[in-house]
Amino acid sequence: MAFGSIIFLLYACDNYSDTKLKSYSSEYNLSRQKETVRFDADASISVTDSAKSYIKNTFSNGKLQSEGWTLNGKKTGYWKFYFPTGDLQCAGSFSDDSKTGWWEEYEVGKIKIFEGEMENNVRFGTAIHYHANGKIALRGSYSANSKTGWWEEYNEQGSKISEGYYKNGKRNGYFRFYLPDGITKDGTFVNNEFRGEWKKYKNGKIIQIDTYD
Repeated sequence: MAFGSIIFLLYACDNYSDTKLKSYSSEYNLSRQKETVRFDADASISVTDSAKSYIKNTFSNGKLQSEGWTLNGKKTGYWKFYFPTGDLQCAGSFSDDSKTGWWEEYEVGKIKIFEGEMENNVRFGTAIHYHANGKIALRGSYSANSKTGWWEEYNEQGSKISEGYYKNGKRNGYFRFYLPDGITKDGTFVNNEFRGEWKKYKNGKIIQIDTYD
């Protein structure tokens, strides 16, 4: 038995290795060009600073595919990645070629679908997923790309449909579902399975008790 399940796909934005970029371009039958702009006008610049470049990768239609800084050939600082349409696909910071800090992801049409913290290329920390209409769909925390701790789920109208604890990406611990007609159901999950007593409430009174092994 499942309630309010929402599935989110991980976009190419989640792994921007050179291989991913090439396959992404191939999918759209677009080739890439690479333009490097090096800032070295300051005569007092150090060797380390002179190794820092601002990179722009473009599709064959001339639209930007990605742009940002590199240091000694590795992505650093703030980067942006785009769809072939020119719409922003994702943006965030790199450190030593690894995504770190706050990142945002979009669908074509400038629709934000995700924002949250990254560490060493994985989701790690606060995260918010969005419906296509801009309303929050899910809100919680990740640990190494797995849901952890307290999560809340909302429908496209903005009403809460569930809340509870996750561990290692699975429902574990107390959970509550918000059902139609003002009914709530709460109880305990163990690795995504109902366990023990689950109670349904309406107007603060128990109307049903289900027991799961």
